[in-house]
Amino acid sequence: MTAQEVRLATVRGTLTEESPQLQLAQRELASLRAQLTQAERDQPSKNAPGADYLNRFRDFKYQDKLFGSMARQYEIARLDEARGGAVIQVVDSAMVPEARAKQKRAQDAVLTTLGAGLVLLLFVFVRESLHKGAIDPEVSGKLSRITGVGRSTQGPERTYIRRGKRAIGLRSVPARQSPVTTTRSGAKAVSGFCSQ
Repeated sequence: MTAQEVRLATVRGTLTEESPQLQLAQRELASLRAQLTQAERDQPSKNAPGADYLNRFRDFKYQDKLFGSMARQYEIARLDEARGGAVIQVVDSAMVPEARAKQKRAQDAVLTTLGAGLVLLLFVFVRESLHKGAIDPEVSGKLSRITGVGRSTQGPERTYIRRGKRAIGLRSVPARQSPVTTTRSGAKAVSGFCSQ
């Protein structure tokens, strides 16, 4: 009956009152209402002996129809799932490459060796300049001006013994001794100051 009322409202929105389809829908709705009132009159009262049986039978039929429709939906869903196949869809298929890709191991090894050599060369140059700065008082003065570290007047001086251009030893000298001394072997010793 509700479906018929909805259908009648839809037809009223599109057709005029004289339309045969609208009149037919109104007659069907009136006959459904008459059947409903007849069924309500014929229904036994709740205190009647067969009323409990009828109510239970109606609930059973309702549950049976509900279970039947749910079982059909479940079967349809299972069939769709089985028929669906793979969820993954291939967008681009794999192709064999034209040229084989290789690792350039020799090139990597050469570049790594050159890079490590440059880093080591830089390290050696820096270390040598710092070593010369510690030996040569002129370079030591320049380094102390760059770094801002002055010469300390306290504590012992460090003396490097030179033979030609190369330092051959290091010894501590009292602070008041002359900066240039001569050793027993005739080599000149130049003393530099160390900050503490």
